[in-house]
Amino acid sequence: MGVIIDHDLSAADVNFLLTVRNILEKPQDYDNTEPGETAANVTSIRSETDLSKTQVAYRCRDGDDSRGFGESGKGWLRTHGPSIEGKRFGPRSVELTDKGYKIVSEIEQSQSSNGAETDPASGVSGEEIARINEELSDIQESIENITDDLEGIQESETGAVDADMASKLKAISRAVPQQQFIFSEVFGIDMEAVQETEVGDKDGIRQLRVAAYNHLTQSLEADDGVDLEAVLDDEGGAESPAE
Repeated sequence: MGVIIDHDLSAADVNFLLTVRNILEKPQDYDNTEPGETAANVTSIRSETDLSKTQVAYRCRDGDDSRGFGESGKGWLRTHGPSIEGKRFGPRSVELTDKGYKIVSEIEQSQSSNGAETDPASGVSGEEIARINEELSDIQESIENITDDLEGIQESETGAVDADMASKLKAISRAVPQQQFIFSEVFGIDMEAVQETEVGDKDGIRQLRVAAYNHLTQSLEADDGVDLEAVLDDEGGAESPAE
């Protein structure tokens, strides 16, 4: 297990590297090997492992947002971006470098020689190391999934808000100025007074109604010379809010 510990490889890492080697050596034995620059593309790798889409993509990429197996990192993989398949992009693919093949060979030798025996360098059994690697793999997968979610949020025009909620928020933002105009210009209500009035505050709500009534009365009489109280009396004797 020396090479695995030395390079801090998780169970997912080992599974990925061995699968890439197997597909590259005998592509005819595997499905989905034709799309992409090489037989070991993300589709064929996923179909032969229990790794998630995010886990495979994380290891097939090169650069800062990858596992670091590419040429800019450990130099084990040569990565190929998505190829053009007709009118759409094909899958990303990878191939092992000479260093990569050497590492895979060392992994296999380490696995066969240690098995469940104790690693003399650490005093920890192979089974215990495998269990720890599996736990580390689970933690790493969680981190990768979070990273993938964050990338999606960064690429989205609405951030962490989905399209439906973003549409509702836009509608609300368009309606707010119109509502403020109606309250202030039509009903003559002070918006600060509205903000200070709590739900259930009967006295505060009554004062807002009185302010609106007085404003409407004065505005209509000033604009049209209409006696609003006389009109209301003729239509049913409605009482003013002030009474």
